[in-house]
Amino acid sequence: MPLRRTHYTGYDGKRMAMRVWAPDGEPDGVVLGLHGLGSHSGLISTIGEYYEQNGIAFYAPDLRGFGEYDGVRGHIERFDEFLDDVDALVEQVQGEHPERPLFLFGHSFGGLIAVSYVTRRRADRLAGLVLSSPGLSERLKVSRPLKALVGLLSRVCPTKLVDNGLDLDLVFKSKEAVRRNREDPLRFDMVTTRFAAEGFRAVAEAVTMGPEIVLPVLMQQPLDDRIVVPEENIRFFESIASADKTLRTYEGAYHDPYDDPEGPAVLADAVAWVREHL
Repeated sequence: MPLRRTHYTGYDGKRMAMRVWAPDGEPDGVVLGLHGLGSHSGLISTIGEYYEQNGIAFYAPDLRGFGEYDGVRGHIERFDEFLDDVDALVEQVQGEHPERPLFLFGHSFGGLIAVSYVTRRRADRLAGLVLSSPGLSERLKVSRPLKALVGLLSRVCPTKLVDNGLDLDLVFKSKEAVRRNREDPLRFDMVTTRFAAEGFRAVAEAVTMGPEIVLPVLMQQPLDDRIVVPEENIRFFESIASADKTLRTYEGAYHDPYDDPEGPAVLADAVAWVREHL
């Protein structure tokens, strides 16, 4: 596949890895894709390859703290660091393709970042938003006392690492996808207490922000999702103010369907929607 390994520069001058799948010549459109928690750009190659094969460039950064990141892994000081990085990414990608519409894609935790970005930053720079199983709800209910403890620890020992709670057997149907993720040396399924506290705060804010979203939106939600709560995500979708919004649900699909049997249908729906909005 026409894959290009490159980098982007974060808000603070930090160089971070990025993979780009792009067709020969100028693409019809461009998608900036944000991966899920613990993952990295190399693990979403199925998505990038599909977009490239359909004439659309797909830019996939390693999010701060993950993938080839050479700082404190699984750590941020504040959630807004991700939004600041996306600002830098949008500027970089639009600089490379100034005449092409840019869409923001976010899967799982990347979906949380995407929702936060379009409600708190420059949604007017984007042609649309694609959300895949966005991290706006969770099956694992975390009690208030535990969240308070995480908040305390985030101040006392902010870089203490804890497990992120993801069971990969519940993320993918495909045993090969589970194996590939478990054995990937760049996958990192730990976060710091500061990261966890900032994440909890970001979710609590983002779930109220549907009425602030007015750009075109596609949400794709597997109905057998074991990580987020489909019904809660669908309620969030219903709260979105945009007059141009589309919900696609998938019976029997798990949280990350792209390397599962449902993957081709999910990808085809997403690319068709993007093409309708070019």
